[in-house]
Amino acid sequence: MTLTEEYLDKALAIVTKDLKTYVDKKFDVTNKKLGASVDKLDGRIDDLVAMTSRRFDEIERKLDVKDRVEKLDKRMDKFERAINI
Repeated sequence: MTLTEEYLDKALAIVTKDLKTYVDKKFDVTNKKLGASVDKLDGRIDDLVAMTSRRFDEIERKLDVKDRVEKLDKRMDKFERAINI
């Protein structure tokens, strides 16, 4: 049996088509999985940003001692006046 160029071209076209279909399907599946992972990661990043922001606000509030110092200064003034210093 002699293989002709025409026969080889047809066989190659079939294999090429099958390979392209396989690769396209794999690419689509991988792309969908990657998209879902990215969406999930975006949500987790948003959660982390919100948690960090809330925590930072809490720390900032705890470090803001201006009001407390003013109250203590007023109390100290009252004590000083009471004992005539």
